[in-house]
Amino acid sequence: APNTLVVPVCALVPTPDGGHGMYVSLSSQLKRLCRPLDRVALKGSKEPMMLFSFEPRMDERKRYFDRFELGVEAYLNGEWEQARALLEGCVNSDPGDRPPAVLLEYMEERDFVAPPTWSGHRELTSK
Repeated sequence: APNTLVVPVCALVPTPDGGHGMYVSLSSQLKRLCRPLDRVALKGSKEPMMLFSFEPRMDERKRYFDRFELGVEAYLNGEWEQARALLEGCVNSDPGDRPPAVLLEYMEERDFVAPPTWSGHRELTSK
């Protein structure tokens, strides 16, 4: 459907029936309440996937989430100094919001410089 977003939820986590790769289809109304968090390749997977979080207060905090999304975009594009500035602004504005802190910690481990082999995602090496 043209106005849906398919979000991989549990790409490697077995379900009670033994299946893998559950998906959730969201309407465009729900899609606008989801924020991108990161692009990752799960352990054992060759294809990276975007991770999203459902944020019911997205409209109330539009400026905050817009800044966060720009920070994620800069991070994914390898523009880590720009990402750092935007995400640090998020942390200063809302210290309790973990997603910007997680990305900052990852980038800090690499001195805020994207590796030469950066392809817009990171490998998750453990479940």
